[in-house]
Amino acid sequence: MAEIRTPPRRTCKPTPTGYGWPPSMLALLVSVVVTGTGLIWMQRELNRSLAVRPPIVVLDLSAAAREADPARLKALLDDYRTTAERLAGQGLLVFDRQAVLAAPAGLILTEREVRHAAD
Repeated sequence: MAEIRTPPRRTCKPTPTGYGWPPSMLALLVSVVVTGTGLIWMQRELNRSLAVRPPIVVLDLSAAAREADPARLKALLDDYRTTAERLAGQGLLVFDRQAVLAAPAGLILTEREVRHAAD
């Protein structure tokens, strides 16, 4: 009796480019999805942590007091106190320069800037 041979069955149907996606494309897709999800999660965590921290301003009262006229010193202190209260009312945390060991220059308000902040 003659033996009939049939070709082996394929589990994937042929596509114009071959049999399904190459493994490297699948690995790339999984990598992009995992990386994107991780970055989104990290950004949300950063936003949550920044939401509970108030913005900070440092008032340099000592520099203004050294340069001020002694007769004007009382008015200068009142201006600084009023400015600090207004900034605190806007949600900023206000420190005196003498209470801060180090701060970026952008956080420190000078006498000129205190006048504008009080308006």
